[in-house]
This record gives sequence, structure tokens and C-alpha cells, in this order.
Amino acid sequence: LIQPATGTTLTVGASGDTITIPSGATIANSGTATGFSGGLAEVSQYRMGGGAITVSATTDTLLNNAFAEVYKVGTGMSYSSGIWTFPSTGIWRIELCLILLAQSADTRYAGGQIHTTPDDGTYTNVANVYSNANWVSSNWYIGTHCDVFFDVTSTSTHKVKFMAYSAAATVTEQSASSNRTYATFTRLGDT
Repeated sequence: LIQPATGTTLTVGASGDTITIPSGATIANSGTATGFSGGLAEVSQYRMGGGAITVSATTDTLLNNAFAEVYKVGTGMSYSSGIWTFPSTGIWRIELCLILLAQSADTRYAGGQIHTTPDDGTYTNVANVYSNANWVSSNWYIGTHCDVFFDVTSTSTHKVKFMAYSAAATVTEQSASSNRTYATFTRLGDT
């Protein structure tokens, strides 16, 4: 038992030392622990507010309009022409919330996709979400959300892009002042 006198500080090791805790040992804290870094080092959110995109009824449509940063802890993502680049390696959670507007026809399915690449070129569809709307006489909104974990081992080659698709032509819903179509990126830990 190592116990300093009441009201004094116990220092274990010096700057640059490594303190090893043996396998099977338990550290219990009944007081206040300070000096530890914690929380998420990288999390950021971006909303689409750069104008509506018409989603084709026949092919996937890249969400490449202007996304504006809403919130950021850390460096944040880089974005150009619909392609997102990560600020650091690690295990990332990627989320896409997409609202589509069915304007003049029933829409059997509509939704969003997350595509990732490990080589800065070959993209794979890794997450999909579908919903639908029966059009009656005015605009009907289709709300969707999908997410995926992505192991980013290189910031120069591992990238992501978002696509939208629809059975009938729809339009993305966006706003510069509230989250309608938006993306969230969270670094969960080391690769």
C-alpha cells in the first residue's frame, strides 16, 4: 500500500516514463481524476444548403451541392465536388440524413447511399436506405437515414461520397438554417 500523507500529492514516475499496469489489475477511482484527455477528438456535421438537386428516376445522383459546416470538434472534413476527405486515420462513423421531395408522382422507393473507396477511385455502395411516398395533390416528403463504420487507414486514399436515388424524379430538401439533408462524421477510435 502506497499512501501519501493527508493533503499531499503522490507522484509516480517522471515526465517521459511509462507506467505499466499488470494484466488482471483493476484501477478503481472513488475520488476525482484530473489531467486525462477524453471525449471525441473529431466530430463534425455539415448541412446541404446550396440549392436543390433533382434526383434522376433512372440513375444514382451524386450529392455534390454546397454543404456548409454546422458543428466541428477537431479539424473537420474536407469536401470538393461531392468527395469527402478525412482529416485523420481511424474508425469513423459516417451518417447521411436525406430528405427527398416527391413532386408529381407516386414514388415506390427513394433514398440515399453511402459509397466509400480504399484506393481513391473504386467506390463501393456500403449503405442504403429506402422509403416511399404516395403522391396525392401536393408535395410529399420522404425522410431517410443511413450510417456505416469505415476503417480509414490512409487519408489520401480512403474517401466517401453520398448518392441519392429514386423510382420517380424527386428533389433534395435543403436549408441553410436547419438540418434537412445533412451528414455527420465521428471518429470513434484508432484504426
